[in-house]
Amino acid sequence: MTADIHIHLQTLAHDFVFDACQIPLNCFDAPFRSFEAEVLPVLLSRGIAPIGMKSLGGDARQVAQKVVENDPAYGCVADGDQAPSCRSILDGAKTGQIQHGGLVVPVPAVAFETGHVGTISATRAVQSGTRWAGATTMKRIVFAFVLVPALAGAQDAAEVRKLYEAGRYQQVVEASGDTDTPAVVYTAGQSHQKLGATDQARETYGQLAARAEDDPWHFIGLSAQQLLDEQTDAALASATQAVAMAGRLAEAHFQLGLVLAKQEDWRAAADAFDRAAEINPALAYAHYYGGLMHYRAGRPDRMAIHFEQFLKLAPEAPERPEVMQIMRTVRGR
Repeated sequence: MTADIHIHLQTLAHDFVFDACQIPLNCFDAPFRSFEAEVLPVLLSRGIAPIGMKSLGGDARQVAQKVVENDPAYGCVADGDQAPSCRSILDGAKTGQIQHGGLVVPVPAVAFETGHVGTISATRAVQSGTRWAGATTMKRIVFAFVLVPALAGAQDAAEVRKLYEAGRYQQVVEASGDTDTPAVVYTAGQSHQKLGATDQARETYGQLAARAEDDPWHFIGLSAQQLLDEQTDAALASATQAVAMAGRLAEAHFQLGLVLAKQEDWRAAADAFDRAAEINPALAYAHYYGGLMHYRAGRPDRMAIHFEQFLKLAPEAPERPEVMQIMRTVRGR
């Protein structure tokens, strides 16, 4: 529960499966060491459910000093809810008045785009919602735990990825449905490619490309479209931009690796997949492609590390026989 993003990131770098992670999210998060910008993308890419906290800034001094306008208590709480796929907030309030003023949340939740952290109007936010509140009192402190439907974004991404890793591409397409969770859309596009449905893949990646240009997923989707159309230079530029915008987003490095592999720049591609696997050790295909790139770059030791991890993470993967054959060939030298 520390407020240092680096400790969060170091903890998440361990090869351990976390179900959820609690991080501070409020309207003062964006300018410096932002949890929304640096930690939240890691959670979403790994299928870890984010829980927002400190939505009043910790001690609510911005409320007392009237730094936040337009119903400040609500505005701060809502900021914790407006980060993409963060639909669970743990909030503390010293009085019942603050608690009832702060725990006014839209149901269903209002969707906001990445990078839009700031104050919001309670009037606008609750237009399509209703009030929900609940609290317990202990030692004159009122704690409230607000669970809003749609925590599933991060969890769905992990479940859909598991289907993909088992070669169940049609199930991935069906499971993705009308979701707007970027990681799920990206996996659905890859599944269309595996099924040979290029037009559907291009259309699916277009959903990501249609996102705002301040969203790294825009450039990931654009790069995937451009790679489909053999526009490798443009695809490289788009993927590089995604990495520059979100260096802790595993899929950005993964897409960059795919483009570099297409250009047969084996070592650079291997480095990109290495980085994706470092950020998200559970991303099986970062290990698969990383292993292939190291194999083609003449680094069998690093290939073996990736392939062994791939076989462990994706035991039902269609590529399993190929990987085992390469491993036998290399070890038989």
